[in-house]
Amino acid sequence: MPAGRHDMLCDQGEDWIRLITWIDRDRRPMGAEGPAHMQVRGDGDDVLITLVDADNPQYFDSIGGSIEFVDETGGILLYLPMEVTKSLPEGTYFYDLFVTMRSRTYRLIAGHFNVRYRRSIDLWEDWP
Repeated sequence: MPAGRHDMLCDQGEDWIRLITWIDRDRRPMGAEGPAHMQVRGDGDDVLITLVDADNPQYFDSIGGSIEFVDETGGILLYLPMEVTKSLPEGTYFYDLFVTMRSRTYRLIAGHFNVRYRRSIDLWEDWP
């Protein structure tokens, strides 16, 4: 099965959350089990961020975010905390998301991961 193509946008300093629903050609939810991982890479093999599912963190040394499976709905929740996104350099990177179903790993989606310069200021960050 070829990976779907989808570009993602992340603003520096935001809690980045995306919900992906994995469905089959008949639009029925596909239930992923894990392990799952997503890497955001720059040129070559430079890994900026790795997201893994909470049940399988042992697979990667450098964890930046998390992946959570949303029960039987086929939902896959991707999360990067603000502490991670605020240190990401502005630019265009590449990502791919791998998930497991019935002991088989699939490259589910891939595309550009665009980090946009943070234009707004967090008023509460320095609030007295």
